Amino acid sequence: MDPKYLEPLGLRALYVLTVRIFGGKPLPRPVGSCSLTTGDLEKSIETGVLYRNLNFCRALLYTPQGWACWVKGVTWGLWVIGAWAMIHILLALAECYRIPLAKALLPLAETGPAQKPEPIGQATPPGWFFRPWPVESVGLYRALGLDQYGAFVIWVMTSVGTKRPDFLDAPDRKSLAQFEMSTRASEVVHLVLFAAMTAATVAAFRAGIVGPAVWSCVMAWGDLNLALLQRYHRVRAWPLLKRARERAG
Repeated sequence: MDPKYLEPLGLRALYVLTVRIFGGKPLPRPVGSCSLTTGDLEKSIETGVLYRNLNFCRALLYTPQGWACWVKGVTWGLWVIGAWAMIHILLALAECYRIPLAKALLPLAETGPAQKPEPIGQATPPGWFFRPWPVESVGLYRALGLDQYGAFVIWVMTSVGTKRPDFLDAPDRKSLAQFEMSTRASEVVHLVLFAAMTAATVAAFRAGIVGPAVWSCVMAWGDLNLALLQRYHRVRAWPLLKRARERAG
């Protein structure tokens, strides 16, 4: 589908808004030359497919709690759950625009591998919250089952996407710093999702239907583990990051 037919529906504006919120750079319209490579665009298509599918699936996962609140008249819970489901649907629709846009740009792009991504921001040392706490260690997170949970997350992402996700571009100082900063952003996102799911869980228990309430607890547990997984990444990378900063200083 030509992306220009999606623009009157507001999907271009939605796509640009979501990309800028998350600190990215929107793809240009397919007019004239293109400074991107075919590798860049293929990577953008793969990312778009992954996040389109993840967001649509996430919206559907709210269905049991929404149904429970509907039949039991928990109005505030229905509004909370409906709002979060709509956010995920909008994020998925933004990716529905990005995918055909990237495909339309392919003939205009220079043939070649993906370029190194632009920095997500000025690499800065983490504050007290993001810095590994004294109680945090690789052994603790392994005992909590984060290795197995991380493997499960990769399986999910591979199942709904087109390839196994890459987490670290290269083992150099700049890539390590950018990776560490990306874990902070991901941790905040998953903590927000955990807070939203906690509210949905309270609503589901208020509705008093066991199945949706238990399902909501499972989802909240999953979101919390996704946040902990980001901290686990930082704990494992911390010795390398500390050494790199000492050398840079």
